[in-house]
Amino acid sequence: MAQSFSVKGVAVDSTATGESFATIRIYQLPDTVKPVATAVTKEDGSFSKSLPRAGKYRLLLTSVGRAPLSRTFELTAKRPAADLGTLTVTTGTELGEVVVTAQKPLISREIDRIGYDVAADPDAKTSQLDEMLKKVPLVSVDPDGTIKVKGSSSFLIYKNGRKNNSFSNNAKDIFKSIPASMIKKIEVITDPGAREDAEGVSTILNIVTEENLVIKGVMGSAGLSYSTSQNIPSPNIWVMSQIDKVTFSMYGNFRNTPSRARRGYHTTERTFEESDNHSSEETYQRGSNTSGSVGFEFSYEMDTLNLFTAEFSGFFHSSKSRSDYYFTMMDAMDNTIYSYRSRNMTDPSRYHWLDGTVNYQHLTRRKGEKFILTYMVSGNGNSSKSTNRYYDMVDMPVSYTGTNIDNSATFLEHTVQADWTRPLWKGHTVDVGAKYIYRDNHSRSDQEYIDLNQVKTDFSHVTQVAAAFVDYRVNIGKIGLRAGLRYEYSRLAAKYKLGDNEDFHSSLRDLVPNAGISYNINDRNSMRLSYSASIRRPGINYLNPTLNTTPQGQSQGNPDLTSTRNHSVNFNYSFFSSKFSMDFNAGYGFSDNAIIQIQELLPGDRLSSTYANAGKNKSLYGGLWMQYQPGSKTRLMINTSIRYNKEENPSLNLGVSGWSPDIFMRFNQQLPWDLSVGVYASYWGRSKSLYSVFKPIGSSGLYHGIDLSRSFLNEKRLNVRLSVENPFGTSHSKHCSYMINVPYTSRSYSEYTDNRGVRIAVSYRFGNLNAQVKKVRSVKNDDVVGGASH
Repeated sequence: MAQSFSVKGVAVDSTATGESFATIRIYQLPDTVKPVATAVTKEDGSFSKSLPRAGKYRLLLTSVGRAPLSRTFELTAKRPAADLGTLTVTTGTELGEVVVTAQKPLISREIDRIGYDVAADPDAKTSQLDEMLKKVPLVSVDPDGTIKVKGSSSFLIYKNGRKNNSFSNNAKDIFKSIPASMIKKIEVITDPGAREDAEGVSTILNIVTEENLVIKGVMGSAGLSYSTSQNIPSPNIWVMSQIDKVTFSMYGNFRNTPSRARRGYHTTERTFEESDNHSSEETYQRGSNTSGSVGFEFSYEMDTLNLFTAEFSGFFHSSKSRSDYYFTMMDAMDNTIYSYRSRNMTDPSRYHWLDGTVNYQHLTRRKGEKFILTYMVSGNGNSSKSTNRYYDMVDMPVSYTGTNIDNSATFLEHTVQADWTRPLWKGHTVDVGAKYIYRDNHSRSDQEYIDLNQVKTDFSHVTQVAAAFVDYRVNIGKIGLRAGLRYEYSRLAAKYKLGDNEDFHSSLRDLVPNAGISYNINDRNSMRLSYSASIRRPGINYLNPTLNTTPQGQSQGNPDLTSTRNHSVNFNYSFFSSKFSMDFNAGYGFSDNAIIQIQELLPGDRLSSTYANAGKNKSLYGGLWMQYQPGSKTRLMINTSIRYNKEENPSLNLGVSGWSPDIFMRFNQQLPWDLSVGVYASYWGRSKSLYSVFKPIGSSGLYHGIDLSRSFLNEKRLNVRLSVENPFGTSHSKHCSYMINVPYTSRSYSEYTDNRGVRIAVSYRFGNLNAQVKKVRSVKNDDVVGGASH
């Protein structure tokens, strides 16, 4: 008959105060090397741990600044539980130049990051990476696999301290396939500097893999998910293997959304202030899309000091849609001025990107010193063809009866970067690097206005960036200091190949600083204060001067746009204990030359829009993350934030300000029979921009769900998850938006039909492998807005 075995006790210091966060390792004698169980003491110093079988055991308790404490005990069928009582730890002794090697606690903190020791957790033997992420402070995993850091899905993912495109673009699928036994540590880099990313990324999730592992065959994972809102299964696969000194992995996934899965209905009412004319619009829309991604990673370790790696990945997306549109313009007496109907059909609109990166890393004999040389090529393209036909026309203000539009845009970027890291003396490290980017945006447009004329454009925009950065870090006891500076020289050149506009070029010179200070009050409390600046350059969608016209107005890009400069100041306070943890963030940001949309009213109540560096933006942010764990099987997490935005266009004396709140909550409970249940709910309020306000109607801003999961077979190789999305809410999501700061009033309503559904996901892990593709620091360019890069 199966029987439960366990051990418990309480660890205290010399003052009888509970020793929290002490690491417990339990060995079954005579083995004193490999623990059979690991635990962390609670806030009051207590601990309790289940053990696999009867026998003689040795418990080892370690804590920072304390001498190790050891106890032996025996479990039998008659005595299945052992109570070790009170265990008093003593202060450790510092022995001058003698180096004492000790086992680390599961949770660690550094000046800019929080870490979780996955290798020391016995659960890692039978878990996937996405399951271990749920144990990491500041990280959450939604039922559909979406990973969030501090409640946000906007963050970068590194592997072994370097940017990894495969992880960043496909973490939701890939992390379900990677066994946690291959991971050494998971880090949340909360305050990255210039050495992580020169363009000012706010948060990084760093996956640190085990080193020098031995290959044992081929392994991988295959998965399949089915959603009632999509009706077509979505497969994914991941495979890894090794041949001598070469290690490689491959992955792929595919998704499809048929037209019956997402349908929309929109209405808009406008009243023009000067003429008192008013218009009404109705749109019925449906569409379908398919997407997928593939990737390949490769590493070759020439010797212990030299490593060559390569990574290639791609993504494709194809969609088509159909919409029926009804428009009527009336005067103040409700007499029709003009009206028409139209039908818009798009051929498959295609988008794809391909990335390739090669790296060479050289380590010197000096510990911690390394040199990295990287080349990256990145490119994407999109194309779309659409036909629009007008019918039931009454007194139309234009002479054409429809349009045929053929647009295409391509982006190609080459990047070369060199980095050098050198420890100077104890606690001091300097990073220096240089980077060159050649970025070519090219757009073509062929617009035929039936019965009128044809307009063609061929626009090319080339940006070259030469940059250098330095990052210096110092640790002095409980205080950490960091400062970084980046200089960028940019040259922008625009060419109009059809001669319809005059070519031009311009040059920009920017200094991008960042600095930070941290103070670890004690083992549980820490504070950080930082300043950073960043640059975002306009992309092809903002720059393209092609004039697009409709009966209601016209729109075009602005090739004279310059880069936007953003500044931010951030404060962080963190508290972590065994039962309750919290992380508070507050920040202030501003920009004096933000790219904003400019709208004007043309004769005949027609609208014109373009872009300009005319905005002044200010924002105030507050965020609170909390987690409560009353026991090992129960967890409650709350993440809430509120943001105050103020946007202005001083040249037109326009402005808007307002608060935008949101909250996310999740409750997890481990049930008998290895079942796990999760309940979650989120709410987001209205948001404002310079010209519009967007808000949900009724319960559409409240989203919730329930999921149930279980693992089967030996080593939990088969994983099944059942999710119910928004079971008690409306199946139709409804939203309202209205225009502000424009010479007319406008209110729109939108409704979608995909707000409720059931999803089942199945994954199977096969093979046995103990290796990981090695990586050196890759390159991330994150300085573009407006559709120029993926």
